[in-house]
Amino acid sequence: MKTPCAACKILRRKCKRAECPFAPYFPSHQLQKFFDVHKVFGASNVSKILNSVLPSQREDTANSLAYEAAMRLQYPVYGCLGIITLLQHQVNCLTAELSDYQNRHHLIMARLAAFNAPTRAHNHRYENLGINAISGAASSVAAPEQMINYGNTSSLVAAMNGGIGQLSHFEQPWAVAKDDHRTIN
Repeated sequence: MKTPCAACKILRRKCKRAECPFAPYFPSHQLQKFFDVHKVFGASNVSKILNSVLPSQREDTANSLAYEAAMRLQYPVYGCLGIITLLQHQVNCLTAELSDYQNRHHLIMARLAAFNAPTRAHNHRYENLGINAISGAASSVAAPEQMINYGNTSSLVAAMNGGIGQLSHFEQPWAVAKDDHRTIN
């Protein structure tokens, strides 16, 4: 004797598997799944819903109904809508955070590219001298990417001055008192 499906067990009726609309989607070992669906939607409504969709979509429909019923029983006020809203909020927050990180990355890369951009006006003087502009030693001709770029130092100096301004509260006592105790008389 074959065991009845979960729907027929709960509804206490004889299960004819070939004719039962619930048998393929609510097997006998998934009693809680059908119990939740029956409690929230009702067996006749579930049968109507399953018969209204294409046969290829019925398994997904039954699983969706089971999930919605379980969420409705667990969260009676909002059901699965509360979870969907929470997940959408998390996606929106993470998308905004990702956009912020991407903007910061592009800004850093643009600043780095501007800082490292060679200026040909300053480098052409050293191209044919046969000396390395960095070490000052007589050697092979230095490639432009090996030369120090002195053309964009204003941003570097401004950054350094900004950092020094933050350290002004660490002045030495002799500098404040205008009395230099470091000299030997």
